[in-house]
Amino acid sequence: MIFTRRTKYKKDWIGSYRKFIKVEDNQDVIRVFEGRKSLPIFGPKDFIDHIKSLYYQKDAAVEIPWTRELAPDIDQIINEICKFYNVTRDDLYKTRRGAFNEPRSVAVYLARIIRLDSLVEISNAFHIEKYSSTSSIIERLKQRMKTEKNLAKRVSTLLENA
Repeated sequence: MIFTRRTKYKKDWIGSYRKFIKVEDNQDVIRVFEGRKSLPIFGPKDFIDHIKSLYYQKDAAVEIPWTRELAPDIDQIINEICKFYNVTRDDLYKTRRGAFNEPRSVAVYLARIIRLDSLVEISNAFHIEKYSSTSSIIERLKQRMKTEKNLAKRVSTLLENA
């Protein structure tokens, strides 16, 4: 049983919590108490994603330590891009020299803007060999958004829903 405030009976909620805490080798609990840098939120992925969405601030300063941890996961960004553009994950990884792959470029850009991921992290997530290529994708998209207003609107819409 997952312990949430939605549980009908307080006793069940408290019992579930106690059962969770008694697990001696729970890696989430160990991670928090060993002081590893991560959010001290326990529970299933959908619960953690819900909490993160409640407290993530798009305009949060880079200096705030938890800003990046509260941002949507890279997988969430990829899934939203795939839905928005009606493409598959494989389409995001495809590249042809000289061809503009808008979904891929937007996903790379959003990973940088929303998550503050490093170029190396983004390169790994999108199977890009060189981080300098990732930087080029971001810069080219920025330039295109200045001249293509519809592209800028689409990116803005995705950012608002992040």
